[in-house]
Amino acid sequence: MHLEKDQKTLGRPPEKHPLEGFYVAVCGSIEDLLEPKVFFTQKAENFVKEVLHIEPRHLGLKLEAFVVSGLNENTIITHQCPLNKLVSDCRTIIQEELKSIVLEKNIKKAVQMNYVNYECNIVEHCSVALVGWPLPGPVCNPSKVGGRAEVQKLLNALQRDPHHTESCHWVVLTDEELKRKVMGQEHKSNTTINTDTEDSDDTSSSDDTSTGDE
Repeated sequence: MHLEKDQKTLGRPPEKHPLEGFYVAVCGSIEDLLEPKVFFTQKAENFVKEVLHIEPRHLGLKLEAFVVSGLNENTIITHQCPLNKLVSDCRTIIQEELKSIVLEKNIKKAVQMNYVNYECNIVEHCSVALVGWPLPGPVCNPSKVGGRAEVQKLLNALQRDPHHTESCHWVVLTDEELKRKVMGQEHKSNTTINTDTEDSDDTSSSDDTSTGDE
């Protein structure tokens, strides 16, 4: 490879066909003594700095380290984001989208997401709902949904376009939708109360019977 010739070509592209780009050449093994050779046009350099967040000279060093370490194109490199970062990202998206949708309803007061009293404080009070929840159970704090797989699934759903069939996003409820949702929630609450009462009655009966036998 004629590095100097290529460098001059990139440095002075034809006026009618301007080129932007960069090249990086490094040694192929630890025995080679060739220093990394890099060249960037101005826009390519700005791209590496501002988009990739890497100093241009560091790009050559990173490539050299990758090559001489024995890694190759068949190696799968995985980078897992910390679980607490995934949870934080979920919370941020939920809060920011909630803030946006309440503004659409001309609610001037800041609304903070409330996971514990979600149905009462958010759904009933603001007439909005988080639909497309991708995990079993009701809407809850992302830190309570399970492990990494569950949090990642939630984050993926939150990041999808609202028109996607597996998207999790906020919607404004009509009066009828809100009424049905409130009635459904009350039915669940009454069912839970009745079940608890029946269990309590069964326990009391059992205790009375047991006392009588003794």
